Amino acid sequence: MHSVLGNDDVADRLNLKLTKKGIDTELCQKAEGKTGRTIVLLTPGGISTKLGHAGVALQIENHLADTSTFSHFSHVHLASVTLPLVQKVLRMKHNHHNTPTSTPTPTTTTRFPSVSLDLGATILAADPNELREAFGQLDYVFLNEYSLKVVYGINLEDSSTSTTKTTTWPSYLIEKLAGIEHNNGTRESGVTLVVTLGTNGAYAISAARGSFFQPSENVEVVDTTGMSSPHSVSMSSLTPFYFTGAGDAFAAAFLTMKLLYQMEDSEALSRAHVAAATKIKTKGGTNGHPSHNDIERTLSLRKQDKHIS
Repeated sequence: MHSVLGNDDVADRLNLKLTKKGIDTELCQKAEGKTGRTIVLLTPGGISTKLGHAGVALQIENHLADTSTFSHFSHVHLASVTLPLVQKVLRMKHNHHNTPTSTPTPTTTTRFPSVSLDLGATILAADPNELREAFGQLDYVFLNEYSLKVVYGINLEDSSTSTTKTTTWPSYLIEKLAGIEHNNGTRESGVTLVVTLGTNGAYAISAARGSFFQPSENVEVVDTTGMSSPHSVSMSSLTPFYFTGAGDAFAAAFLTMKLLYQMEDSEALSRAHVAAATKIKTKGGTNGHPSHNDIERTLSLRKQDKHIS
């Protein structure tokens, strides 16, 4: 993990919690000021409002690791960041790919790591044209219905038919991505947009491979109010009250399956859905994230159930 923490007690508690979960915090810098935090306000009806304070985390651009440090990793995932930070990382990537390299050591790679971006409120305040230009240099970008509207002007709530929702807008994005890649020159594979639609499933969209849709899952959910026992429900019947951490679980699983296990988009999406569905069985934003074995076991059991039925 690479970030900037403050010099307050929040930083100490956060660092301890991350360490207990096995997360390497060696690249977390310390700075004078408050550690960033988010407060989630939930109504009894399931409506959530997030109040975020970035704190010293916004200083990460001035504390960013150098290219040689990044080259020790195979992938970099950017979340809750600003556009200038994304652009700085992309400049490092571009310069690294266009600079003659010396003989690599056993602990370094010959290429700059692939880069993914999970869009947040901070970066969505940037110019959409600049965001779309940056997307053409990234490897994976995660969007939801709101960011899809902000960046590409696609408002799914205004779509009058299911055909418009499932066919027209993915084709439009493929055309946009093809244009971006043409302007930036030929790339090995191009960016993949992963569009999550909550209870309505998710898409993986790229100019090279087209679009693939994967529906969401039916899951057993723990009511986060603590007033109900676990019960089996359809994802489509859930309110936002249940979804704390689901998006992070989805992104982590998708990237793991694509990058570590070299899976196709369809396989990665199905496992990402299982990860998100498993996550929301457990209270708390950082609890309940499944392992690869957990995900494969769930899929195996599902296949057995279908075979029996």
